[in-house]
Amino acid sequence: ALPLLAYATEHLTRGHPRRMLLFLFLALMCKEELALTVIAFGLVLMLFPRTAGPMSAMKSTVPRRQRGLMLAMSGLFLFILLTGWILPFFRQAPFPYVDRYSNLGGSLQELALTALTNPIRVLAEIGGPEKHIYSQGLFSPVLYLNWLNPSSVLLMLPTLARSLLSDYEPQSLLRYHFHGPLIPFVFFGLAAGLRWLVHRRWPGDESGAHCRSFRRARLQFLLLLLFFFGIVRGSQPASMWKRAQEGLERRPAFERLLVQIPPAASVCVHNHRVAQVSNRREV
Repeated sequence: ALPLLAYATEHLTRGHPRRMLLFLFLALMCKEELALTVIAFGLVLMLFPRTAGPMSAMKSTVPRRQRGLMLAMSGLFLFILLTGWILPFFRQAPFPYVDRYSNLGGSLQELALTALTNPIRVLAEIGGPEKHIYSQGLFSPVLYLNWLNPSSVLLMLPTLARSLLSDYEPQSLLRYHFHGPLIPFVFFGLAAGLRWLVHRRWPGDESGAHCRSFRRARLQFLLLLLFFFGIVRGSQPASMWKRAQEGLERRPAFERLLVQIPPAASVCVHNHRVAQVSNRREV
């Protein structure tokens, strides 16, 4: 879903609503929870219609706001339909993953009620030290510049809330996949934040060629900072190489385990990478 969300964001900013809807639909086919992200796209169109592509200052924003309202309502309807009827019907069981938010409620209805009636409790869940480490690792490599753009913040909220409010530990760890849908919006916000900082008129800015030179200098300085923080806070090549070497060191132990498994045996692996073998008396 990640590249599909990236394309949807691009077409949102370029003012191509049909292409945006196409890629949102394709992303929704990957994961039912992305219906919440569809709602966020609708809210962006409603609240920040002029950010959704070029628009004349004299042109009314009402059509875009109406389109955003329809999109947000459609996303809410699809989320209720998918989580309340379609998935439970095929699973013959209630919608999964709600137990990861047991600190806020035992069902989707209770989670929504807690969010509306007890926001202090919700904020307490977000403010834990492990959640702070997660947020720092996610946003410090881009200098938190993505938070300068309200549209990108709104697009991030559904996925970010799912990770920060969950009491399931892997969901707030960057080495897992749960934060994947955030990535297009983080980089979209980074680009928008850089543009705002570079093109904003600061005290002392002059007009003409001097203004352009100041803008270039600001952009070069910010890019150097991003490169530095990407090395310090991001997954730089050195750390990736170290993890790869650690994997090679564990390979002999894996091969010793592998020879004990008959070719016809069924093997599955869970989140903690512990091999579980079916149809065997011992591993």
